[in-house]
Amino acid sequence: MKGLQPAAGIDLVVVGKMTCEYASEDALSRFLKALVPDAKLSAAKNAIMLWLFTTADERQRRQIDELDRHNQWLLGEGQKVRRPGSGTS
Repeated sequence: MKGLQPAAGIDLVVVGKMTCEYASEDALSRFLKALVPDAKLSAAKNAIMLWLFTTADERQRRQIDELDRHNQWLLGEGQKVRRPGSGTS
């Protein structure tokens, strides 16, 4: 990109056959180095890999369930706000 000081650095991180984790150690290290050149990525202790072996359908189902729970919570909170005498207009 012209005009950027320092010049923009763009790295493509590929692991295996394009089926890598989005937050691989290599990708995170490069990202951190772009933000803070002298920083070092520390090792994750007791890391838990969640949703590592899920399909797109399972991921979509979890996302829909999460949206539904949030919407139900909002509906419940909205009733409290609209209730006469609740102290809010």
